[in-house]
Amino acid sequence: MQSSLEKYAMKHAMQPPIGLKERIMKVVEGDGKSEPAKTKTIVREISSSKPSYSKYLAAASVALLIVAATFAIRFASQVSQYKQQVAEMSQKESAMKSEMDSAHQALTSRQQQLAMLSDTNTMRIAMKGTKNSPSSLAMIYWNKESKQVYLDIKNLPNNPTDKQYQLWFIGPSGKPVSAGVFDVATDQWIRMVDAAAAVAFAVTLEPHGGSVNPTMDQMYVIGKVNS
Repeated sequence: MQSSLEKYAMKHAMQPPIGLKERIMKVVEGDGKSEPAKTKTIVREISSSKPSYSKYLAAASVALLIVAATFAIRFASQVSQYKQQVAEMSQKESAMKSEMDSAHQALTSRQQQLAMLSDTNTMRIAMKGTKNSPSSLAMIYWNKESKQVYLDIKNLPNNPTDKQYQLWFIGPSGKPVSAGVFDVATDQWIRMVDAAAAVAFAVTLEPHGGSVNPTMDQMYVIGKVNS
């Protein structure tokens, strides 16, 4: 702006009349011999009809700043809205993925259950409640060919947080072998440890993580394998 105004002033500068400098110096210095001739001073008022470019430039600068600030505020607001929309979409996508994973797991479990039940090599063993819990009931599906063992919980009391149920299968030698631990859940179909040979299955309540040997006075259900 300063450079533009300077160029404008230099372009429209007015040359003073010839001899004006000499007459001014005579009046200022004076020789004392004679009074200086009266000089008629003509004062010309500079016309102000021409526009003030500096004011226009300043106003334009302020307007540009206002426009830029308004645009920046709107842009920041839009960016914030877009970020929020992206976050919401990401949450919905995660929720949908979780639901799809759960549905896929449920479908896989049902397919395994159907295959197990339809296999002629699968044995169905009912484990009924003991005196600790007479109303308890759980089913064992054991495939003698593939050795796979599935546990279907029908009715078992909820286990304490510091304890877990443990499934055992008793081999022909009479020694109990652990088939894994589990917590009670509604309508649960659980894949347990494979059993090569078994004459009976039982469930006991053990410390969290399971025990090496079953706690006999904490047995809840037991069922024999019918040959």
